Amino acid sequence: MFVIGYCGLFAKLIYYVPKEVLAAMLAGMIMKYMIDFVGSIQQMASIGIASLLVYFVVSNWVRQIPPMLAAITTAFIMFVFTQSLESGITQTSFVYPTVLLPQFNLLSFLSVSLPLSLLILSNDAAVGIGALQQNNYRPQVNRIISSSGIFSMITSFFGGQSANIAGMMTAICADKEAGPKEKRYMGSVVSGIIIILFGLLSYKLVPFISSLPQAFVSILIGFVLISVFANSLHLSFSNPTVKLGATFSFVIAVSNITVFHIGAPVWALLIGTLIARFVERNRSNVATRTERGKRKWSA
Repeated sequence: MFVIGYCGLFAKLIYYVPKEVLAAMLAGMIMKYMIDFVGSIQQMASIGIASLLVYFVVSNWVRQIPPMLAAITTAFIMFVFTQSLESGITQTSFVYPTVLLPQFNLLSFLSVSLPLSLLILSNDAAVGIGALQQNNYRPQVNRIISSSGIFSMITSFFGGQSANIAGMMTAICADKEAGPKEKRYMGSVVSGIIIILFGLLSYKLVPFISSLPQAFVSILIGFVLISVFANSLHLSFSNPTVKLGATFSFVIAVSNITVFHIGAPVWALLIGTLIARFVERNRSNVATRTERGKRKWSA
């Protein structure tokens, strides 16, 4: 990743992609969470419907409270009163970080490191950077990718697999619902602090989260991402001149395919951009010339 960021290959790809195609890719990646969200409301109707009603009420009449926060709080309150945690939670103890010395060989590089880098670039970097550009930020793509490579090398000495930009978390922090544009960076700061605390207390928190019903977790994720999904879907098809490219980008992202260890987000951006830049642009130019010809004959 450090080499890719240093060479600027990924930045050239991202900056060439139309904003509508980026938004469609992001909407497609979130689509599966929205499907699980609807299904989970059916499974846990009392929690899902109550939280959904609170979300709509707060969205329309209580502007001082973020509707996402109100809905999640309601979901937790309803869960405490209507559900019980699974028994037999595994007890673990605090583990101090241990330095691990990796062994370098060509086979590990080709079979592990290279596919993992492509997976991170496609499933996290493309989604996160796309979300930033969708919300009118101009991220330093080369620095982001290079920094991800450097910090991933550092975490490898402690058994970590990667330390990179988070796709969905970046989309949440960059969204309009996170607040005024110039202050949304605080979402990343708070998120970073929470992640550090979570890491320190993970020996207690991970067993607790694992004991939560999957349907309940899907409801929480749905409320977190619903605003990002709506904004992305709206922007995806706001420009009729690139609707075909946006459609292919959305469908490919939803399919979640992986080809040559490259995930669906990159293929969605690549194919959507090719269609938007070459197929739809040529069709638009032909339509423009035809319209001009009609005007000349009528004149």
